[in-house]
Amino acid sequence: MNILFLTLIDFSTIDEPGIYQDLLREFYKNGHSVYVISPVERRRKQDTLILKTEMATILKLRIGNTQKTNFFRKRNFNCLH
Repeated sequence: MNILFLTLIDFSTIDEPGIYQDLLREFYKNGHSVYVISPVERRRKQDTLILKTEMATILKLRIGNTQKTNFFRKRNFNCLH
């Protein structure tokens, strides 16, 4: 089965410790194909990229700033490019 995991947590591998990474590793161990969409905030100045490993394919999707920013920027980040 193909598993698509959408998250607001910024991670680049499922080898790291954490509850979500543990879950994704279990899916992989049980024979599932794992795909993850993880955000990269604009303030980090990174482009969208795809990371492929043996266990998972992770799409690091560039989004607007959502944490430690004011309400106006959260709601209107598409207008501020």
